[in-house]
Amino acid sequence: MNMNIDDIFYMLSSERAADIQAEGIREAKKIKNLSVLIQPIESKMLWENCAKVLVSKTDRELKFYLIELFKWLQDMNWPGADLVFQRLKAMPWEFVRLPYEISCKLANQTNDVVWLAVLNDFTTYTV
Repeated sequence: MNMNIDDIFYMLSSERAADIQAEGIREAKKIKNLSVLIQPIESKMLWENCAKVLVSKTDRELKFYLIELFKWLQDMNWPGADLVFQRLKAMPWEFVRLPYEISCKLANQTNDVVWLAVLNDFTTYTV
C-alpha cells in the first residue's frame, strides 16, 4: 500500500501511539526525497521521528541535505537535534567539512551565538 505524505506525517506525530509512530517510521524510510523530513513546518511533533528516519540513512543518501541538517542544530532543545548531531558526528570529517564551514558562515552572518556554540562543540568531538 502506497501512503501519501499526509498519512505518513499523521503517523509520525509524537501525539500518536507508539505502534502507530513505529509504522510511520517504517513508511517514512521509503521516502526518497528526504527534504520533506527535515524539520517539517507542519508540526514540531514530527521532528523526533523524522530525525529517526534521517539518521538511518547512509552518508551518500544524506549528502545533499547536510547544510539543512546542520541548521537543525541551531537549537539543541529542538526535537531530534541530538540524533542529528550524533549522526553528523559519525560521518567522516572530509564528508561534512564543507557543509560545516558553510553553516559556520551562516551562523556568523546571523550572529547566532547559540548555533555557533553547538558548531564549536561539533568540531570538539569530530576533528
